[in-house]
Amino acid sequence: MQKRIRASMLALGLISGLLVAVPVSASSRTYKAISSGYQFACALTTAGKAYCWGKNHLGQLGNNDESGADQDAPVAVYTGLKFTSITAGYAHVCALTKTGTAYCWGYDGTGQLGNDDYSGMEVVPVAVVTDLKFKSISAGENHTCALTGTGAAYCWGYNTDGRLGNGDAPNDQHVPVAVETALRFKSIAASSYHTCALTKAGVAYCWGANTGGQLGTGGGVLDEHDTPFPVDTDLKFASITGGTYHTCALTKASIVYCWGDDEYGQLGDGTNSDANTPVVMDISGVSGKIASIAAGSTAYSTCVVTTKGDVYCTGYGEYGVFGDGYDGDSTTLVPGATGVKVKTVVVSDYNGYGLTKAGKVYAWGDDSDGNLGNGADGENRYHPVLVQ
Repeated sequence: MQKRIRASMLALGLISGLLVAVPVSASSRTYKAISSGYQFACALTTAGKAYCWGKNHLGQLGNNDESGADQDAPVAVYTGLKFTSITAGYAHVCALTKTGTAYCWGYDGTGQLGNDDYSGMEVVPVAVVTDLKFKSISAGENHTCALTGTGAAYCWGYNTDGRLGNGDAPNDQHVPVAVETALRFKSIAASSYHTCALTKAGVAYCWGANTGGQLGTGGGVLDEHDTPFPVDTDLKFASITGGTYHTCALTKASIVYCWGDDEYGQLGDGTNSDANTPVVMDISGVSGKIASIAAGSTAYSTCVVTTKGDVYCTGYGEYGVFGDGYDGDSTTLVPGATGVKVKTVVVSDYNGYGLTKAGKVYAWGDDSDGNLGNGADGENRYHPVLVQ
């Protein structure tokens, strides 16, 4: 096994004109945002500095390492930029600066970095080629979408099944293109093969692949859509999130609705039945009011966080994805991330990550590529461990 660099105690410094590693105290580092992709994760410090850890075969850690060495503890993304938000796809990452400028790094085989290049990957952040300024950004498996300050949606990258929403499937786009709609959105969620967004009134629209019914279009038809299509419901939502083949949304009344593939129970309604219209999640086992939801662009599970900071999860639970001490699926929400209180949770194929109010990040699940970020031995963890 290739020796990993224990970078949790390292930062970048400049000595005699050369970039070198200098000691930094990991215990003093606090984070404000997290996101996870396939076998890796990234976080932003309260100062806006980006760190990533885990799998690095396509440059997704952004640490200027073309060898692709995995990292079992956080390493600094190779840039002097400060970011306000960060989002991870399958093997690429994008982030926004305070001015709304978008930067991306990692895999670029289908244009998901938006830098009008065909390099295959970028091991450091590169600017998205556009004059647009964005207020939010979301990375799907191999595409990226963002919203401007007015709520106009733009996407770039892989466009099979129409996931860019520009009416030009299956042509990939290497720079941002406008989603074909006059609608204005308050939030957007790029997933593995589809994208969903909420209007300012809370109406849900989705586009892209519809293999499992994840577009929520109803009618017993699973046709793809290459422009925004309304979800078949009168419900209004406060937030929305997408998994590999499913979608979930949260109402202002803290009720969760999901639709799409339910092979592992990720819809949380107590069945394994797919749904092409929203079904209500069974929250009878939840203590407290649900504050947020997370499905993850490469995930087959869904997790929620209550106002008390408790985590509950449903769906695919192998490798310890729930962080509840067990290794198995569930069709309803069960307590997860046992032993910690969090304000934010994110999930991916085989991992979960939680951010506490104190700015610490905890991880659980698979650790085959250092994805737990705890500098340890690569063993799975079925309860949360502190990221270094």
